[in-house]
Amino acid sequence: MLNCAVIGNGFRELEELLLAQDFSVITSNVEAGLEYEADVVFMLREPFESEIPVVSRLVRYKSLITQPDADALLVKSKRREHWLNIHGVYLDEILKLDRDEILLSAASMKGRKEYFTGVEYIAAKKPYHLYSGWEVILNCNPNCKAMLGDLAVRTGKDIVLGQRKGSLVVFSADILSDEVFRRADNARFIMNVINQLLGGAEVL
Repeated sequence: MLNCAVIGNGFRELEELLLAQDFSVITSNVEAGLEYEADVVFMLREPFESEIPVVSRLVRYKSLITQPDADALLVKSKRREHWLNIHGVYLDEILKLDRDEILLSAASMKGRKEYFTGVEYIAAKKPYHLYSGWEVILNCNPNCKAMLGDLAVRTGKDIVLGQRKGSLVVFSADILSDEVFRRADNARFIMNVINQLLGGAEVL
């Protein structure tokens, strides 16, 4: 049985999905030894400064999925203090979408088809553009706009909402909280992502 750790509150729907797929689910704070206990880690809150060494070890040895808050990432990136900075993720300005909530069509995605098997739509909340030159696994629909103030600076597939480098996945939108999780096919999408992170092991 594979183990998942969910770090953060408000993700009961995600926990129930993982349990239904025969994962063992750990809900805890970041603590020493977690890298030995969990196969997949959902880091869904900002870690405390004392937790960053453990999070760094988790990134090196485990599959980790996160969706950082744009404001926290921006402020800390300016000081090069965010835990994602050492992995190549920086935010110099927030390019928010012109809608606070969006429904993404799998047909418009440019990522590998394996991420979207059995997926028609993905619901996302508070989306913003974030791109670090990694593999894109979630992008916007062609009619989306990313805004800097009142100025549209990016449109359509150029807006990146999810990216992957090795075993680290970063979403620049909330696709995992209870509020959005069952509005679309988010459950199937995230299981497809886990499947790819675990090397193609079949997760139904």
